Amino acid sequence: MYLQSYLDEFSYKANRRYMSGQLFSRAAIAGSAFIGNITDKHFILFCDYLYKGYLQLDETIRLGRRASSNMLEEMWEWEWELFSRAMIDISKTNFKEVASKITIPKSASKMLDLGGSHGLYSIELCRRNPGLKGIVVDLAPVKKYADECIAAYKVSDQVSYLTADFMKDEILSGIDVILGFNIIHGFESIRK
Repeated sequence: MYLQSYLDEFSYKANRRYMSGQLFSRAAIAGSAFIGNITDKHFILFCDYLYKGYLQLDETIRLGRRASSNMLEEMWEWEWELFSRAMIDISKTNFKEVASKITIPKSASKMLDLGGSHGLYSIELCRRNPGLKGIVVDLAPVKKYADECIAAYKVSDQVSYLTADFMKDEILSGIDVILGFNIIHGFESIRK
């Protein structure tokens, strides 16, 4: 829905390529207050960053993946910040509601949040389940954003961060609950 709206409103197709203009950046930032609970500009800026990838949309659709490489392998520090803060913006719109729908067994004491980035889902689940300890497992570039969220919500006694690539590294044992939100897009080996 968002992609189609973007393509309809802020781009045109010329020579079988979607072309975005500077209009989107200016309009999106100016209009960000109209996007529900997302009040920060990071989500909008990250969408603009992603949509630039749609210059090769036809090839991406044909291949079923980005033509050049896995986006995560190419990101610079500022892109990781943009990505991380955008994911925080998005998750702040629903993490409490999502957590309210998840039943954690009373006997559960240890939870992994695979690819958990900011850790907001773990934070809320641990706040709702005082005996639960959450471990956010994600790549090194997003650790500082998880640490910010853990500190802001004052849950450092319940939620920690483990720097690892859950697709390659050995993951902890003795886990009662595993979260896997928004990670399927990273499974390049499965798609091939």
